Amino acid sequence: MSEVLKDFPDKKYGVDWVNLGFKEGREVVMVSMGTSIPKTFPTDTRQTKVEDLPIMQGVKTFDDIVMLVNISGGLPGTKEWVLQVQSRYRVKLGSGCTAVSAPEFYPYLQSGQLVGLLGGMKGAAEYEKLLKRPGTAQRGMDAQSVSHVVVFLFILIGNIAFFSLKKAKKRLKV
Repeated sequence: MSEVLKDFPDKKYGVDWVNLGFKEGREVVMVSMGTSIPKTFPTDTRQTKVEDLPIMQGVKTFDDIVMLVNISGGLPGTKEWVLQVQSRYRVKLGSGCTAVSAPEFYPYLQSGQLVGLLGGMKGAAEYEKLLKRPGTAQRGMDAQSVSHVVVFLFILIGNIAFFSLKKAKKRLKV
């Protein structure tokens, strides 16, 4: 949030955004939020009662939320949010996930269970470009592209060396 708030200095904690923190329990916690968010997270990370925060006024369950956005790279992640929350409570759900897991979620996107999907750094860079706000994802894509070229070159050099040695050994046997 410290990075995001640089661009939005007028946004105030408890009014425009809140951090409810982490609670172990995975899918149990997700489902519990569908029954009562204030009972699942009675206080925020600053130990303020959630019901006392202006942003949480009138927010009791997923019925009171316009859209959820899950940013994750592990468990519970997008799949669990779709299976446990979106399918049960019919809340709009968007996701940002690792590039390697994005293909698993395309069917959810096509079926409408996900309303948006940012797959990996490439997806984040495309989003930055769409917003016309270059950031860390676009810079990261430059570095990632260079590293992919380097890996390709090492593979190419390794294959050339392997087949050259194989050909040389074959000549020595004759």
